Amino acid sequence: MGDFNRWDLAATPVQRMPDGRWTVSLELHHGHHQYLFVVDGKRVLDPNASSIARNDRNERVSLITVS
Repeated sequence: MGDFNRWDLAATPVQRMPDGRWTVSLELHHGHHQYLFVVDGKRVLDPNASSIARNDRNERVSLITVS
């Protein structure tokens, strides 16, 4: 979930691949996007995120830059 789907947990479901990885495909517009993974109901930072930022609630979120 992230700013790209208005932080809606159900808006962007992921799928489990046969090799065990989880995947989702999104088209994101140019700029910075804040997001979090939700694992077993808990919000989790992306360990491979390009950066960490703070959202409007001053919570830590993962950050990706699209150019």
